[in-house]
Amino acid sequence: MTKIQKQKLFFWLIISLVVLILVGNKNFWRLMKAYRERVSLQQQLGNLDAESKILQQKIYLCERSDQAIEKIAREELGMTKAGELEYRIKKTKK
Repeated sequence: MTKIQKQKLFFWLIISLVVLILVGNKNFWRLMKAYRERVSLQQQLGNLDAESKILQQKIYLCERSDQAIEKIAREELGMTKAGELEYRIKKTKK
């Protein structure tokens, strides 16, 4: 065999091997799917950790301050004190 024939044979052997791995190997695709799922779950975990820290701070403030409880009741629940009037202004569509 000549040097050029050996190079062609090696080239086709490598191409065949790559095609066999990508097309014929189900474990490769399972691994890729698992990797994408892992990345997604890590992002979700990071988001949940950040949300957990915010909620822990709210709990800490509520345990130590009546003003924090009042603020949350007003902003998130729309509550008012006795005798107060709440004004709601509707936005009109143009």
